[in-house]
Amino acid sequence: MAKKTKGSHEDLIAWQLADELCREIFTLMSEGAAARNLRFRSQGQEAASSTCRNLAEGYKRFNPGEFANYARYSAASSAEVGEVLEHGVVRQYWSEERFARAGALVKRAGGAIGGLQRYLRSPRARRNAEAILRAHTEPEEPAEPIEPTEPTEP
Repeated sequence: MAKKTKGSHEDLIAWQLADELCREIFTLMSEGAAARNLRFRSQGQEAASSTCRNLAEGYKRFNPGEFANYARYSAASSAEVGEVLEHGVVRQYWSEERFARAGALVKRAGGAIGGLQRYLRSPRARRNAEAILRAHTEPEEPAEPIEPTEPTEP
């Protein structure tokens, strides 16, 4: 994906790892027997995509408590990806080596998402969010007062 501007959900390490996992899953699901099992492929791709999408949606809500909930959904989707990977090995859709790489990404993404959740539930996250909101919502004083004008007749 193209890098977005600074201040995006894409700046989050958790999202970056989830995106890497998503890409790996889409690659695995596009090859061999996994690609031909449409239901299996769809389930894996949806779970992987959901891992990223939930982090993006939570980020945009700009409320640490709400974001933490979306991070929890993302963590659950990441766990689902892990299950799909294991089922793929059992069905011999890919090798143990391919499973190990993707499984390592599941663990890394899950760990980063867990760290993000802990931060979002902390008092520090609430203080940071409140400070940023105050800075963006404080009214600015106009440079010079604007005098009202009388309406003109057409």
